[in-house]
Amino acid sequence: MASNQQSPEEQTIPGWSGFNAITHPTIPVKTNIGYHPMIHAESSNFSTLYTLMKKDMRHNGTARFFWPDMALEQSINLDTKTKGGIVGMSTNEDAVDRWFLTIHERAAMTHALKEMSTRVSRDERDVQKLFETFKSGLLSDPFQIPEEISEEEIPLTLSNLATGVVLPGADGSILLNAEELGRKSMETFLSSPIQRNEINFWDPIQRLKIKTFSSVAKKVAVSKQKDKTVTVNADCVLFGRLLVAARNRDIDLKEVLSYELCSVPVALVHPDGSLRKTTKSTLMHVLENNVTCRSSLPSSQHPTACLIDAMALIQMVKSARSATFSQLSQKYQDIVTSKFHQNSHTRVDLIFDQYRPVSIKAGERSKRGESSSFDINIHSGSTPVPKQWSKYISNPKNKQNFAAFLCESLTKNLPAYLGPRQKVVLGGGFKDGLKAVCLTSGSAVVEPNLRSDHKEADTRLLLHAKHAAATHPRIVIQSPDTDVTVLSVAHFSDLNCQELWLKTGVKDRLRYLPVHEIQASLGESLCRCLPSFHALTGCDSTSAFSGIGKKKVWKVLLTKEQMQRDLCTLGQNPAIHEPAQKAAESFICSLYTSAKNFSNVDDVRYFLFYQRNLKSEDLPPTSECLSHHIKRANFQAFVWNRALVPLQNIPSPDEHGWKLENGKLFPVLMTRSPAPEGMTELTTCHCTTSECKRSCSCRKSNLPCTEACLC
Repeated sequence: MASNQQSPEEQTIPGWSGFNAITHPTIPVKTNIGYHPMIHAESSNFSTLYTLMKKDMRHNGTARFFWPDMALEQSINLDTKTKGGIVGMSTNEDAVDRWFLTIHERAAMTHALKEMSTRVSRDERDVQKLFETFKSGLLSDPFQIPEEISEEEIPLTLSNLATGVVLPGADGSILLNAEELGRKSMETFLSSPIQRNEINFWDPIQRLKIKTFSSVAKKVAVSKQKDKTVTVNADCVLFGRLLVAARNRDIDLKEVLSYELCSVPVALVHPDGSLRKTTKSTLMHVLENNVTCRSSLPSSQHPTACLIDAMALIQMVKSARSATFSQLSQKYQDIVTSKFHQNSHTRVDLIFDQYRPVSIKAGERSKRGESSSFDINIHSGSTPVPKQWSKYISNPKNKQNFAAFLCESLTKNLPAYLGPRQKVVLGGGFKDGLKAVCLTSGSAVVEPNLRSDHKEADTRLLLHAKHAAATHPRIVIQSPDTDVTVLSVAHFSDLNCQELWLKTGVKDRLRYLPVHEIQASLGESLCRCLPSFHALTGCDSTSAFSGIGKKKVWKVLLTKEQMQRDLCTLGQNPAIHEPAQKAAESFICSLYTSAKNFSNVDDVRYFLFYQRNLKSEDLPPTSECLSHHIKRANFQAFVWNRALVPLQNIPSPDEHGWKLENGKLFPVLMTRSPAPEGMTELTTCHCTTSECKRSCSCRKSNLPCTEACLC
């Protein structure tokens, strides 16, 4: 419906112009209002229609306008919809009349159902789940604004809520200004050229090439026939065309389904190529179910060592409203010394991550825009703390600089505040990432037994735990990361400590997990396969499977004791061996169906395609794509399995499921063509008449037309 240039709806026209929705705003509204021919009544009775079009709602004194079709779709139409609508009865006038005449009854019933207590409770639970997902970090929280900056200082970046992928800077800025660009385009079109009759009102309008998130979706060119190619997008169009073609043409579906039929394996990654993620914390809750967590650490006479994930602490403390880095360092010094006033603590370890350019997490960091801020060097303690702390600390280089400053500052100042039996160990944060320093009353010495090349604090925490267990029967690890929980349970029997506690959660959800009790309840076999299981089903460096969460895969694992033993073979070597590869693939098959014992995912794809007619993302990846995923999981499990080795000497991840591009590692998604070469069966014609012409592409390929053809 076109709108009057003088009407309030004019505010929407620049947006339409910006996204190439052709509008002609000079046409008056009244000339475009028509009534359904089935309705027999005076036009005056339909004044409510015009009223609805002009109606506005006010919010904080500002008028907000709504389109009439949107108002109807979100209210009456929504409540009266039935599955399929009038599909199948559109040619039966009596049935259609009854369907429309009972609209008010269906709407009343739907509204009543929405008001029932169970429905309200379910909706509230869904809202809370979404809220928890934002808090867990799985999704990017678009509503979180740092307290230390004003609204004018908020960086104008656009990120995908589900994947966290940031739209490239230039494209994001243009998209944010789409309305203004559309307004200029509209004004240009309505200005002098039309007034001077230099152009016709109905002449084409130049399109504005504004890119959205679809612009970052991956595309692959696939040979179709002779010199022609088909561009395969990551929107599963090719998969849909295959379904249509299979009805009319002789296609070996089992062979074709062994290809992804998409530019990326949609079961493992999003259309833009970013890895699919799952709620890792679900696995932590599953492990907690077997034991009783404590709200506080039980009293003990044994010496206790507290090991802190430094980066998690930094993310929690933020800038602490400090003006300079010297003041901020003092805040951390107070946090460390306060631990000695708690329950027989005599040792505190602060363990940092290493941020190296060649990292298996580098690809994800770059996609999430984690290097969007400038590098800031801390010249001295008087260097001011950046106002936009979240943006500052998102830069890996800034993290490394701050960790080095904090370690040097604590090394210099902390020994003067330590008692005779108190010890602080700093590891991973110095410029020499291998170095660890032990601080005691009045002294600071390098600890050679903790010299380590671990990149992640996840594994280095366990290394420090083993070192501390020699003199401290009880260990407490403070970290919110599920990876740390998994490694703690898997390696507990090798730490040689009596008790291992994991401190996690904040405020009213703060709790202590007895890892020693979890290990005893699960058994040695299940604990040993946890790293492989976690890497295979989705962690920070590997992708999860679409629609399959940690709780489901855990239930499957519990029922397969042999599978538990087989998964232990994963991660024994950086290069995966064939038995481990087959064991992992067999386990993945069991996640999709329990009807048969499959050992090849291509067979599962074919079986599920015929049995359930699932969408492409609900099918498992092809065996070729899965092999790369298993390589990555094996490599990650190998790193985790060597958590207690000081110098891991891990080989380059290149050729182990990742590839090196421009100095950064990115996951290998597929090396095979997404569709069979020369696949003429996907040919469709564009003939506009009921009979195809001689130039019909289907006729040239000697193929019958399908529903996808325009004819």
